[in-house]
Amino acid sequence: MSVDRAPFLKWAGGKRRLVPFIAAALGLERFRTTGESLPAPASTGERTKRWRRLIEPFAGSAALGLALAHLFDELWLNDVNADVINVYAVLRDCPEGYLEEARALFAPETNNPETYYRLRDEFNRTRSPRRRAALCLYLNRHRYNGLCRYNNEGEVNRAFGRYKRP
Repeated sequence: MSVDRAPFLKWAGGKRRLVPFIAAALGLERFRTTGESLPAPASTGERTKRWRRLIEPFAGSAALGLALAHLFDELWLNDVNADVINVYAVLRDCPEGYLEEARALFAPETNNPETYYRLRDEFNRTRSPRRRAALCLYLNRHRYNGLCRYNNEGEVNRAFGRYKRP
């Protein structure tokens, strides 16, 4: 059985299509074939070789980490963008609260330019890690091409993307 571990963030430079090649370079022979789907985490007794730690230095959408995390004891994500790392830290530390807060932002009535720009302004003002992480996800899925861009003041300034199903 294969499991789709697609990244939940849109991110320029994502490594999703490279996962089979990177996995092969790490010595995971079963991924050497291009396009082979990734296996579900093994049930007890049929576990694939595990390594101690996978370090993803340029995480972005964490495509590699999400796809291979079940093969490692630890997953370390790093990125130059503090907001994307905050999303993963909040998700790790407070998953239920984060998901509840993010879910409320994805109601059909929030998919419009007025709400987007209001929430973008809130994102640029807020310092609450959990609220900022939820808003980061909303902005990522609703902004034009999902691209993250900051102005000279460090504020996100990307335009609304007009997606039917962000």
